Amino acid sequence: GLLRAGGHGDAGPRSRSKPIGGRKPGQAAAQLAHWRAARTWLSQALAVWDGWSQHGVSSVFNTTRRAQAAQALAACDATLTKLGA
Repeated sequence: GLLRAGGHGDAGPRSRSKPIGGRKPGQAAAQLAHWRAARTWLSQALAVWDGWSQHGVSSVFNTTRRAQAAQALAACDATLTKLGA
């Protein structure tokens, strides 16, 4: 399945000087790095599904997968926004 962003890293409002969710600054930086990497992969997945019809017949399979990738990317973006990235 695709990455699900529900609940992971949801630190809520914070100042930039405080660690995310009470974690140490190094842990916060690692968490941001992981979410940014996830965003990169999800963007690539969405690009694949966007270009699917150039290589094969479009069907419910690719349209469903595209919608899932778009939803996962939006959730990742929302989490990154909450984390202040």
